[in-house]
Amino acid sequence: MSEDCPAPAEIWDLASGTLDADRARAVALHVADCRSCREAAALAREVLPPRSSSFRTAWWTAAAAAVAAVALGAWFWRAPEPAVAPIFRLDAAPTIESLGAPGDPVLRWTPIEGATYAVTLARADLTVLEVRGGLAVPELAVPPGILAPGEPLLWQVVARTADGRTIRSRTFRVARE
Repeated sequence: MSEDCPAPAEIWDLASGTLDADRARAVALHVADCRSCREAAALAREVLPPRSSSFRTAWWTAAAAAVAAVALGAWFWRAPEPAVAPIFRLDAAPTIESLGAPGDPVLRWTPIEGATYAVTLARADLTVLEVRGGLAVPELAVPPGILAPGEPLLWQVVARTADGRTIRSRTFRVARE
């Protein structure tokens, strides 16, 4: 990887789908042209669990319904009657954020009620060191000696909620002492 390459954490976030759209586009364009970044992205995709086909099916169903609604609305278009605009409220999906302090040997993150967690630990070059699953509490002690002193540790949490949803954190980076 060269100085122009995105950080390994961004490649990891691109592969896991947690990178914001504008940055994802820029990183994807770079990955398409850079062999070492393309290999890192392929490795990240291999390590990450596959996204469920139900997500893709739900997305395509929602997209088709939206197109049908717009087409039907255009067909029956009438001038709207003056009214008070409705207020829509959607529950925001919970997010996972790091709560640990620098140098703390225990990784901590925001809890999600009723969830179990899996944590992936990796080197800065995206080499996976360990994957721990089935965690009931939002913390994991970093195994001693897993990295050389000063070597950065990348980690990512996947929460599985009681209702079957999967919530993936962005990739966090800590320097081990």
